[in-house]
Amino acid sequence: MNVIFDVIEWNTLWIIINVLLETIFQAKKELEDKQLLEKYRAEFCLSDEEGKKYVETLEALEVAHEVKEEVLAEMDTPAHEKLLAVNKISITDLEALVNTTLAESGFTRLSFGNPDMDRHVLVPFTLQETKPKRRDRESISDLYELLKTALKDTNWRAPKDLISYRLGFLSGKLKGYESEDDLLKLFGHEEPKKPKSKLDPEFRAKYEHNNLVQLARLGAEHEATERIRTRRLKNVPDGFFLNNGGRGYTCGICRRSHNGEDIWWRPDGLRCRDSWRNIQEGVIPVLDLDKEWWEEEHFDKYDVEKRGVKPTSIKKLRREGVLVGRDLKDSGGHAYWTVFLVSENKRFLEDYPRKNN
Repeated sequence: MNVIFDVIEWNTLWIIINVLLETIFQAKKELEDKQLLEKYRAEFCLSDEEGKKYVETLEALEVAHEVKEEVLAEMDTPAHEKLLAVNKISITDLEALVNTTLAESGFTRLSFGNPDMDRHVLVPFTLQETKPKRRDRESISDLYELLKTALKDTNWRAPKDLISYRLGFLSGKLKGYESEDDLLKLFGHEEPKKPKSKLDPEFRAKYEHNNLVQLARLGAEHEATERIRTRRLKNVPDGFFLNNGGRGYTCGICRRSHNGEDIWWRPDGLRCRDSWRNIQEGVIPVLDLDKEWWEEEHFDKYDVEKRGVKPTSIKKLRREGVLVGRDLKDSGGHAYWTVFLVSENKRFLEDYPRKNN
């Protein structure tokens, strides 16, 4: 009986010992884990503040994606495609266009009055009839048809009911349109309906002005515009002038800043009016502006200077024939830029390697 009791007592003691050991080992492991967590928390874990920022970034990205899709659906439409093709011209270009149109048409001495600046710009004009046999209604009708044809692709119109005739003088008003809504209606389109947002209004409003959302909106506007311009190349494969009223475009050849009406657009880069004319006249080839200038087709004076050549030495090298340049000239015949073709300057590129600094 005592033997049985001793066995039971020993088994109980062994169980107690095992439980104590397990408890000790578990406590030790928890302590080691806690020490490891404290050691690597900063490296592998986010703080409450960092975690909040991370969640907000994910939510902002969700809104940004939705905004991008909405802008593309709104802008990549036939209406906006027509809008981008509108020749938006200023009063100076308008005057030049009308004078060119009226030449040899029997109308002369065009003069503009003070504009009426309201929702639309109304510019009074007068001119004289030079064909004695053409009077009244015929003169008004002929002038209207001339202006209608000349202005059809622009943001200006010459309403027939505003044109009048008296004793060989014709007067009227040219009407200028500026806003996208007015231009869309002018060309027979309604402003596209904005797609309905899939996001909760409060959730969207929270991130509407977030930088990620704003960047997504700008990126979508650019993407939609590029899509429309690329499709337009089917009808004009060599490119076209932007004529969008935009400002601050940089020519990929001469690096000068120009307005949209003086920028020729192609998928591989922008060229100013003067540079494109030089290309058309064969002064320089078209040149692929997507390529690195100093590695592919051409380079300019800035790259020459980066090869250790001082600006004052460029003319000397050209006189000696070491450096061969093609001068681009503006409409007045003045040289405004020089292009150096790689194919014509092998010797120079070998003698003057590009500096790393």
